[in-house]
Amino acid sequence: MSSIYRPLAASFVILLLSSFLATAFAATAINLGTAGKFAVLARSEITLGSSATVNGDVGLSPGRSYSLDFPVLHLPLTGFGTSSLINGKVFASDYLGSVAILAQAASDSSAAFNAAFAQASSASDTSKMTLGAGALSGSYTPGLYNSASDITFKEITLVGGANDVFIFRTSGSISCSSSAKVILSGGVQTKNVFWIANEDITVASKAVFQGIMLSRGDISLGASAVVTGNAYAQGSISISSK
Repeated sequence: MSSIYRPLAASFVILLLSSFLATAFAATAINLGTAGKFAVLARSEITLGSSATVNGDVGLSPGRSYSLDFPVLHLPLTGFGTSSLINGKVFASDYLGSVAILAQAASDSSAAFNAAFAQASSASDTSKMTLGAGALSGSYTPGLYNSASDITFKEITLVGGANDVFIFRTSGSISCSSSAKVILSGGVQTKNVFWIANEDITVASKAVFQGIMLSRGDISLGASAVVTGNAYAQGSISISSK
């Protein structure tokens, strides 16, 4: 089955890269605000396969509950719903009691995305590596990595300490191959790994993904993919079954 786990305050996805030249500079962690309480937060639609699993709260705004494409039991007196596929609460913009919570979370998610793209890359920082053309592989040190083209990868290792921040940012899309892996080494925390895409983010089947995903488009997880972190899409989010 495909799964999403939300450890600590926030964490989720990993990276990919293909045919591009990019430079990494010092990075600052992105403030998620109230969006950080959600494992999955989308604007238009959320789809879960029959054996998918999400550990954490799920929110849809401004989309309404009819765009939650999985079984949900709405609990009117509480302002949220529950689902056998989710180890947490389900919030939708037409659930009384969810409106204010979701409005703030959606606003904070958009602000986080904008802040991620606004974060400056200092050309004076020459301590970080320049990535060569082709699919990413090997080990990477902390920093802000930019790409004007799509990011793709098979397996990478992020090496650093507990407070080090990694940001992978592209004006295109992010995708990984089947059975891809993002490995954290040296104490790197999932909550300090960010994947920022101006277009879609796609996690292929059986991939092991770590970090926080912020997409201006859609986010999709293939069959049996496992993600540790959070997924925030300004479009839809789809999580497949086995």
